[in-house]
Amino acid sequence: MSNDLAWAAGFYDGEGSTFLQRPRKTVKLILTVSQKDTRVLLKLKRILGGGIYGPYGGRPCAAWILQGENAYQALMAMWPHLGAAKREQAAVALDEWHDRKKRYT
Repeated sequence: MSNDLAWAAGFYDGEGSTFLQRPRKTVKLILTVSQKDTRVLLKLKRILGGGIYGPYGGRPCAAWILQGENAYQALMAMWPHLGAAKREQAAVALDEWHDRKKRYT
């Protein structure tokens, strides 16, 4: 495993969120990190992909966001290095994501 992936997993473990967006019958798996310092978000983007959005509306933070299958692949790559709390959060989202994908595809 590269040092960059280890860094990304540690940073995401401390600062990131795993959740689902549920538009109608579909569901999107989303990984996100918000930060004032966009340099760390650019490093996440370089390592894992995704995009950087913001800051908007006078808020000081921008967000790194990765969605769908790309989010799943990144999460699986980081999985061995995530702590228990982040794994639990991700497992809940992954269970529903897989379940909905089966129902609507």
